[in-house]
Amino acid sequence: MQLICPIQYTVYIVRFDLGRLGITSKVVISAWQLRDLITTSNFGVLMIIRMARVHWRAELAAEAETLFSEGAIPILSRQIGFIRAQLLGAENETLRIALTAWENEICYEKFVSSEDMQTITKMFQAMYVDGALPIGTQFHVLRDSQK
Repeated sequence: MQLICPIQYTVYIVRFDLGRLGITSKVVISAWQLRDLITTSNFGVLMIIRMARVHWRAELAAEAETLFSEGAIPILSRQIGFIRAQLLGAENETLRIALTAWENEICYEKFVSSEDMQTITKMFQAMYVDGALPIGTQFHVLRDSQK
């Protein structure tokens, strides 16, 4: 973010340069909006959490967990805007929840429409109970304990 020029002490023109995404934008905001922008994570862009629910075949659970760590996470880690991935599950249950966190919706949408997303989905295909694909839901982070 680069402050270009103050106007009347309360309004600022701010240029955002999200170079990795190839986006440059100018906006006019007030001083209080600038303060909020600077103190908000990701400069006011809401973080996205994707939760994918899937049932894995019980006999392949250990293999699927290894594949998540050694196959999916390396692919995710090279994505622009990727923050973190977690795999959740209860012992002796087939339900697994894969959580991924993204810097913003633009990065998330770019990944979802990528070939890498299809690669990860196909990677686990033999492990899905009855071939049922994961059910994904996206959430904006509205509040965060870190702020």
